[in-house]
Amino acid sequence: EEVNVKMMADKVSYLCVVDGQGNLKSLTTRSDLKKNRDYPNQCKNALGQLVCGAAVSASASDAIERAGALAVAGVDVIVIDSRNGDTQEQLDVLAWLKSNHPSVEVIAGNVAVIGQVRKLLDAGADGLRVGM
Repeated sequence: EEVNVKMMADKVSYLCVVDGQGNLKSLTTRSDLKKNRDYPNQCKNALGQLVCGAAVSASASDAIERAGALAVAGVDVIVIDSRNGDTQEQLDVLAWLKSNHPSVEVIAGNVAVIGQVRKLLDAGADGLRVGM
């Protein structure tokens, strides 16, 4: 917010934001201001970046490998997709992700009945896909 006000007041086209040691933290442009104005409800992470998510199929033979690669690449959220939301495959991928990459939010599903909801939440899901 402070950067937006500074750019508008000084009529500059870009502004470098540095920390106390002079390290570059971000580069904000006038087009960023326009996007912030036009899309005030955009979802950003703690670094001010748009939230990035990706999905993996729970039934894929390399689901854990793919989920791990996505977590290492820095996605904010991973959706574990399964036709039947409480399969052992999905529970295994969910448990592995929460154990090895606890900062990554995990959405699991699809769920259609309360029993599936309980299993996934008990296994550590941060969110659920509901409906078929």
